[in-house]
Amino acid sequence: MLWMAHHRAPYPGSPLAARLGALRGLWPADRRGPWIVLGAALLVAAVDVAVIVLIATGRGRRLALPGGAALGALAALVTLQGLHQGEHLVQVLQLLATGGDADRSQGVVTRLDQELVHLVWTSGVWLGCAVLLLRFRHNRWLWVAFGVAGLHDIEHVYLYLVSLQPAIELHGGVNGILATGGLAGGPLQRPYLHFLYNLLELLPLVAALLDELDARRGSVQPERRPLRMRSARA
Repeated sequence: MLWMAHHRAPYPGSPLAARLGALRGLWPADRRGPWIVLGAALLVAAVDVAVIVLIATGRGRRLALPGGAALGALAALVTLQGLHQGEHLVQVLQLLATGGDADRSQGVVTRLDQELVHLVWTSGVWLGCAVLLLRFRHNRWLWVAFGVAGLHDIEHVYLYLVSLQPAIELHGGVNGILATGGLAGGPLQRPYLHFLYNLLELLPLVAALLDELDARRGSVQPERRPLRMRSARA
């Protein structure tokens, strides 16, 4: 958990303490970092453009899920993202409770805290939003979630790629792009930044689901039956 380097205070003489001390202030060690970011951004932008073209031309309707299935998929996505957000919340609370001790702030499912897992999850949310937009193209909150998830995915594509290159990863690459100590740097450490990313995905997803449920309730109105006059012969 090198991204919490200046949060933790490992015992003197430990291998981790020596390693963290050697890494301070060394980013960037490799100028390929910006090119990796550009490649990740272009990949996400290409998919975004493809989705927009499908929706704008109407071709996406043939690929869209049926209404009921799409609503169920949206509800499932909200539920799963809510559970994922809970994992991030636990980790942040652990950090606050332990004074930033990463060893005791591993969340609930610690074995899944790997760059590939993070990439697959974030890509799944982003692409899930894209698929749902083919059905719910007028849902503005779903568009917001799609946009935020795309930006979040750029971070994780970058993080995964630098994890394959030790020369970059071991010199601050694990901080990503916008976290403190990352390529661009920012005010938030990685765990807090990604907590915010996930929250900004979850809230519009919840709003999108509520909008679709309201629209479905509004469209299911009791059918009005015309008044029938008794026959004069009766």
